[in-house]
Amino acid sequence: VAVWFCDDGHMRFNTDRETSLSIKFSTDGFTKSDTEFLASLLSDRYSEYFGVCKNGSGYIIKASNKASCKIAKDIDDVFPISMIRKALWKINPKAEKYVNEHS
Repeated sequence: VAVWFCDDGHMRFNTDRETSLSIKFSTDGFTKSDTEFLASLLSDRYSEYFGVCKNGSGYIIKASNKASCKIAKDIDDVFPISMIRKALWKINPKAEKYVNEHS
């Protein structure tokens, strides 16, 4: 999951209205059914909701707020230092606190 996130993942920490963390996985090269299958594997692993959304001509997987926190916690110990720019929970103290409180 860490490698996949580093390659095709995007994290957003939102503090505008209600604080939330979201992760998206780009799966544009996969069919809708393959993307749904990948989302179901993530749902099984984390016991959280992962939605499949249309994105142009392809699809993306969106992790729920709680699922995003669980992913961050799960991959934290193996996250490559060379990709630290993608690990908002490691570089933003507010995001780190949020992940620890919600995972």
